[in-house]
Amino acid sequence: MDRRSARALVALGLCTALGGCAASGALPSTTTTTTLPKPVQVAGPPSLAAAAALGPIERVRVRPVPGGRALPPELPPGALATDVVKIGFRQVGSGPDLVLVMGEHGSMTWWDPKLVADLASHFTVTLFDLPGVGYSSAGGRPLDVAREADVTAGLIDALGLTRPVVLGWGLGGTIALALALRHRALVSRLVLADAFAGGPGDVPPSPRVTAWLASPTATTTALSRLFFPPGADGARLAWLGRLGELPPDDVVAQAVTAEAALARTAFGSDAIARRLGTLTLPVLVVCGALDEVVPSADCRGLAGAIPGAHLVVYRDAGYAALAQDEPAFVRELVAFAEP
Repeated sequence: MDRRSARALVALGLCTALGGCAASGALPSTTTTTTLPKPVQVAGPPSLAAAAALGPIERVRVRPVPGGRALPPELPPGALATDVVKIGFRQVGSGPDLVLVMGEHGSMTWWDPKLVADLASHFTVTLFDLPGVGYSSAGGRPLDVAREADVTAGLIDALGLTRPVVLGWGLGGTIALALALRHRALVSRLVLADAFAGGPGDVPPSPRVTAWLASPTATTTALSRLFFPPGADGARLAWLGRLGELPPDDVVAQAVTAEAALARTAFGSDAIARRLGTLTLPVLVVCGALDEVVPSADCRGLAGAIPGAHLVVYRDAGYAALAQDEPAFVRELVAFAEP
């Protein structure tokens, strides 16, 4: 059975639970495709042209999976699912499944298009917006890391993904950790980029960095100066230019404020940190030595607390190490994901 057929079967079951869904052409009936904005073809290297044609932004109804379960709970006949989140996502590439979990103040368009295109030559890459961000609905509940992990598990189920490798960036790495701890059977491997576990052992970012990330008026250009270290303006401007090749996916003020509160709570909680020793899946931890957003000491401490974790530190990079050292990171991830 191909991926589209598997998604259609999952969608049919979900529609039954929801009491019926409107038809949407060739797509599964729980999935809709936006007509605007359309992908834009650009001149340039093949990888960038491919990144600009990632395909339509789709939405799927997702039921969060409670911790410890592999599937959403069954509903009694005739009951309506009230805990449903509409998640915006895109998929590109072919091969084993790879899910990218974005960090604080970012949407799925913050992933470097060149990174996505290069990963798509090895994986089927799924990008998505967390609840309340961009094309995803808020879901009607306050944000917490466990809830975000359960929604991610629901997305994996709804799209019929097969034990994906999960890459989380920043706060997205914290969510990926929670996903692996709460839904071990759904994840094959973890890649944690400039991520943190939280608790008293972690070093929070400076008040200046925290204030910028929590500001709804902070532009991507302004934030980029936090993500790249001094002296890396070439890499920073190239990243901004590549982001500008994709249709915008806005992060509204309410989402910025909510995710800033979530990050503060996650840094102050040891709920994940005290369970790191129980992780049994392969874990790759990468970070920039000059990171201002998630200090590299947190990254190193995270790798040291996870049994068998492999640590890679990019000496001259910051929070956006995945973009600044993109070719090296792709090689590292591909090698790590090999069976």
